[in-house]
This record gives sequence, C-alpha cells and structure tokens, in this order.
Amino acid sequence: MYKLDLPIDNTENAAIQRRRNQEIQRKSQIFDARTRIVGVDTSALNNQIIEKQNRIATEKARNEAFADIAITNDKLGLIQQEREDEARKQLSKELNEYRKTYQQPPTRKEWDLNDPQRLLKDKPVRMPGNENCGISSVQVLQGEDVQYEHRKKIQAEQLRSWTQKQMEEKKLQEREEYEANKLFYMKACEDDRKALELEEAEKDCKRNINLAVKDYNLALANHKRDREQAFKKQEFDDNFTELSNHLHGDLLTENPEASVSAYGPHRVIPDRWKGMSKEQLNSIYEFQKQQRLDKMTSKVHDKESDNEWVANNKNVGRMTMLIENEQEQKRRALAKQFMEDNKILANEQDARKKQLNHDTYRNEVTEDFFKQFNTATR
Repeated sequence: MYKLDLPIDNTENAAIQRRRNQEIQRKSQIFDARTRIVGVDTSALNNQIIEKQNRIATEKARNEAFADIAITNDKLGLIQQEREDEARKQLSKELNEYRKTYQQPPTRKEWDLNDPQRLLKDKPVRMPGNENCGISSVQVLQGEDVQYEHRKKIQAEQLRSWTQKQMEEKKLQEREEYEANKLFYMKACEDDRKALELEEAEKDCKRNINLAVKDYNLALANHKRDREQAFKKQEFDDNFTELSNHLHGDLLTENPEASVSAYGPHRVIPDRWKGMSKEQLNSIYEFQKQQRLDKMTSKVHDKESDNEWVANNKNVGRMTMLIENEQEQKRRALAKQFMEDNKILANEQDARKKQLNHDTYRNEVTEDFFKQFNTATR
C-alpha cells in the first residue's frame, strides 16, 4: 500500500547538517560573553563609516550650496547698496545745487541781520536814505525827501525791468500760444479730414443702403400688386362659383340624398337631414329588442360564472389550509429533531471538556518548561 523503500535524499541531509553547523557557530559567538563584548562586527562598522562619509559629503555639499547662495545674496546686496549710495549722492548733489541756485543767503528775508559785512555796508549817520537817526539827532526832519531823485531813478529802472520782463513773458506766451494754436489747427485739420472721410464713407454706405432698400421696396410693391390682382381674380372666381353652387345645389333644390354623409351610409349631415324613414325606425326597434335579449342572456352567463368562481375559491381555501397544516407539522418535527441533535452535541461537548480537563491538561508547569527557551539563536 505504501512505498517504504524510497532512496534517502542526501542533498536535504547535507543542507540540514550545514544549517546545524552554522547554528552551532552562531551559538558560540552569541552565548559567549567575552566574544559578545570584545568582538567587533567589521561589516557593520564599515557600513556605519560609509554612511557617515556620505552624510558628511551631503552636509558639505549643502553647506557649499548655502555658501554660494549667501555669496550671491551678498553680491546682490552690495550692488543694491552701491545703487542706493549713488542715488543718495545724486540726491544730495541736486539738493545742494538747488540750494546754491535758489536758496542763497542774500535771498533770505533776515539776511540784513545775519550779514557779516553788515557794518561795512552800513551808511554814515546823515546819508540820504539812512533811517538810523532818531528824532533827537535832529538829522531827519519831517517832510524832507532827500532820496527823491535817487528813488525816482531806481523806480524808473525797476519799472523798465518789469516792463522788459513783461514783454519777454508776453512774447513767450504769444509764442507758446502760437505753437499751441498751430498744433490745435493741425489736429483740427486732421480731425476734419478724418471726419470728411468718415462722412463720405457714411454717405456712400447710406446711398448703397437706400438703393438696396429702394430695389427691395420696389420688388415688394410689384409682388404685392401681383398678389392683390391674383387675390381679386381668385375672389371673383370663388364668388361666381359659390353663386352657381347655391343656384344648382342640394339646399335650394332640397335633394333628400344630400343628407347622406361621406363617412358612410349610416351617418347623416345634421343641417341637411329631414328626418328618419319608417324602415330606419323599424330597424332601430328590432335592434333594441335584440340588445335586450342579449343583455338578459349575458346576465344569466355572468351569474353562472360567479357561482363557479365562488365554489372554486372555497375549494382553493380548503386546499390551502390543508397544505399549511401539513407544513406546520413538518416544521414542528424538524424543530424537534434539531433539539435532539443539539442535546446530543451538548453531551458530546461536555464529555470532551471533561476528558480534556481530567486527562489531557492534568500536567503542571515545572522549571524544565522554562529551560527549553533561549537555547537557539533564532
């Protein structure tokens, strides 16, 4: 039945023996306290050295990149600082030029008090135009006008200077107005030219539109005239036809066949119908009598059919109750069988538990149980 004379697999035995020898060597290295403490894992240390060197190289490259970025930012900052210094110098230079040109000390309102050459420029006590003498000096008397000629001369020079300046300003204003008027005239001419071109283009467009509208209106008028003429002719023909139909039609001639509808001989036209004939009335009476007979026959058939349905429903109800009773008996028998099977299974499970508790699990845990751990390297 079973083949017991199979050849031994030496390859598998050799692999098992090799793993056992490796396990013994690993035990000697791991469970030997001296080797575990003094011994060094060269490969792990080499990997750590390589990782450290890579980390140092990465940090060095990152620091060099940061240094390059810092150098670039420093250069940009220096360039920006040089530009700001140059702008500040230019601004100071322009400010000094402005002060030198438009804000000189002699132009100030209080220069006569701060002038270091004030005493040298001062006039003697009784010089014309000197107002430093008081009343007690009896040098200046009320009503005197010693500086009249000098004042008139200065006023004339000042008036001439003002007049010359006003003339120059007027000439400059006239020249500016001339240039402005010239530009305005040129711009106005250009605008007029463009306006004329646009006006001509608009006129041409309106002219073309008017011609197109005129042609379209003319075509519409011709079409309307033709349509009105055709409508009048058609209306005249229709009126003539209507009069002829009325004269020769069934309404005036009172044709009895005119009440027959075109949808069938059993239908009539109400406005032309003169009443039913005796044959038609007799046929209607006969048809109604047949309908009454058919209705009575139908009632009898319906009553018989209802009786059959009632009997059938009773039979179906009786059969349904029998089937339900049978299914209920089967369900009770099945439930009883399930209960018996469950009792058997419960008894078997209790017996199994008693056997496990009294026979299988009766040994106690001793010191030998704990000594079997930590005997291998895996």
